Amino acid sequence: MKNSNKPLVAIHCLVYNHELYLRKCLDGFVMQKTTFPFVAIVHEDASTDNSAAVIREYEQKYPDIIRPIYETENQYSRPDGKLIFIMQDAILATGAKYVAICEGDDYWTDPLKLQKQVDILEKDPQLMAVVTDACMVDREGNLITAKLGGAVPNDKEGK
Repeated sequence: MKNSNKPLVAIHCLVYNHELYLRKCLDGFVMQKTTFPFVAIVHEDASTDNSAAVIREYEQKYPDIIRPIYETENQYSRPDGKLIFIMQDAILATGAKYVAICEGDDYWTDPLKLQKQVDILEKDPQLMAVVTDACMVDREGNLITAKLGGAVPNDKEGK
């Protein structure tokens, strides 16, 4: 991917004290196989652990994908809701058509996740969102809940 290419997808990732999970999260981004450029806006919200150091490592290794925002003061706890605007402005600045959301303590397992979701959205312009099923695991990766959320088809075609 090249920096000059406008991304089709911007990944929205909020991080606060997610050091224990963050590598798995960021690996899920950089493993994506797509026919289009994408970026990950990774907002590090003044964590007290080593989350920022992990993000810096990935930023250096994957500068075309990882676009960090480092805070010196926690924005989530501010009563003015500034965090929403920080992320909104960062996503809009990418010019991306689509936004994918993945928190810093979550991760993707399918290297084709973004490609599959974009293909669905591009095929049918009436669709506004795509969601997937999820599993909940503990810190060691042991399955807690096999299936959470996901899509509920609302028509006979399964959309």
